[in-house]
Amino acid sequence: MTDKELGKRLAELRDEFGRMCIGRLCKDCAKVLMATMEDELLALPNKKQQKLYIKGIEKRLIREYTPVLKKM
Repeated sequence: MTDKELGKRLAELRDEFGRMCIGRLCKDCAKVLMATMEDELLALPNKKQQKLYIKGIEKRLIREYTPVLKKM
């Protein structure tokens, strides 16, 4: 294996490792975020406010992730 091939393979491994780490981090962050949202949702006094809270979260997620998904 030449130095150029070795460097290319090393870069591929580094990218793969980075994706694995980011995937784990995202999964952990999602768990914490869901637990936090559930606590906030249960703290609301009635179903109407809970539905408004859920709609607000839904709109925020759509606004945040639509540009990211369009680029994929």
